[in-house]
Amino acid sequence: MIGHEELLHGLKQERRWAVDNVTADVLPEHIDRLANLHTAILALEAVMAEPRQAKTGPKIEFGEDGYPK
Repeated sequence: MIGHEELLHGLKQERRWAVDNVTADVLPEHIDRLANLHTAILALEAVMAEPRQAKTGPKIEFGEDGYPK
């Protein structure tokens, strides 16, 4: 499975190519591609900025004999 950092790097590279395409030849499909890439990058950065949820569950306490209470 690809990690967030690796995916973000790939999307940013794609965005650079899309910007080059737009500056070379302004076509609607190039602009759409750039807009979609930018939106994907923003969404991924938002997910990466979210704090990780602490795993919670029942707390098991053990007695002196080593068995759960």
